[in-house]
Amino acid sequence: MPKRPLHLRIGWTLRDYAKRVWDNSGEDNIFFLAGGIAFNILLAAVPFVLLFASGLGYLLVRAGRNFETVDMFVPLISISILGLTLNAAFNALRAWLLRGFAEES
Repeated sequence: MPKRPLHLRIGWTLRDYAKRVWDNSGEDNIFFLAGGIAFNILLAAVPFVLLFASGLGYLLVRAGRNFETVDMFVPLISISILGLTLNAAFNALRAWLLRGFAEES
């Protein structure tokens, strides 16, 4: 019996492998199981996103309150050139962190 060329042997091997995978996937219900896994991931993602958003909001409000404490000490060091530079940097950082938040009275 003559031997087939290499490219044909590889092609038939891949075809046979793909057919066996497809047949076994039907027997094992992998599409149903994949749908269940996707549903569980989406079900777990909703509480995680809500928890992340609430934690981020808490941290941003807390950072705004901490900058009020820093603002008490900034005038004490604003005498020198370095102090003026740090004052501008703190104000820019504070404005960047607090953008979108309403000013508290």
